[in-house]
Amino acid sequence: MTRILFRGLLGLLLAAVCLASTSFSATQDKAALPASDEAALRVVVEQFYAAQEKKDVAALLKLWSERSPQYGEFKQSLERQQAGAQTGRYASPAVLRPRVVGEGVELRTSVEFTGAAAGAETERQVRDFVMMKEGGEWKVWKYDAPAKKLAADLAKVENEAERTALLAEGRELETPELVREMNDQGRFLGNQGKRDRALAVLQAAQEMAERIGSRREVSRALLNIGSVYYSQGSYAKALEYYQKSHVLAEQLGYNAGKARSLHNIGVIYRMQSNYAKALEYYQKSLRFMKN
Repeated sequence: MTRILFRGLLGLLLAAVCLASTSFSATQDKAALPASDEAALRVVVEQFYAAQEKKDVAALLKLWSERSPQYGEFKQSLERQQAGAQTGRYASPAVLRPRVVGEGVELRTSVEFTGAAAGAETERQVRDFVMMKEGGEWKVWKYDAPAKKLAADLAKVENEAERTALLAEGRELETPELVREMNDQGRFLGNQGKRDRALAVLQAAQEMAERIGSRREVSRALLNIGSVYYSQGSYAKALEYYQKSHVLAEQLGYNAGKARSLHNIGVIYRMQSNYAKALEYYQKSLRFMKN
């Protein structure tokens, strides 16, 4: 009886030890970030965007770890930008879901960006950071634009179900920037002759632009869809999309969009041997290009 009781107590003790071990492991996996570190990371993010806005190369590089594999590449890109990139304004940077991973912290940021060009729209940009602590200070280890990766992944997918799943996972990235990246991927696929996939990506870009209310990106997507139809020899369909793009560009006062759509409409008329009409549209296009 004593032996049975001893075995029972031993079993309960082992179970308690296992439970405590499991609980400790789960706590380790979730590794809550101390409030002081979270506050310090927010300061680094704010300093990063403030330095970006001022094109302050020295201040930006000071925020980076020189041991980062991206350090040299980032430094070169800054030097190239200094040569002629337009400045803009960053506002309301927010840090989303900082997460301890190994010795570092992964976090996503969202910031409002307004370009310096006249009439530039304010849009949300999303960036991913990995931060590492060096000498008691948080330093940037990695910096990526997740929209670029998502657009590239969408371009690789060949069926609608996978594309829909990817878009659902990336709902947080629905921005004009993502639409532009998808437009670029769609044009690239079209140039490779992968027209069905190009149309799928471009149509998804159009739908997203409409959903987020980015009418300029809708105009661009319509123009690119028209170009895919043009490459297929479907001139009537191409003309329909070019005209839709032009109407929207007109409503927005978007001169670059007007110039491109008018030029492409002229190309359609030339292909249909309507040279007088083609010349008319080329001349209209030229006027907006000068503006």
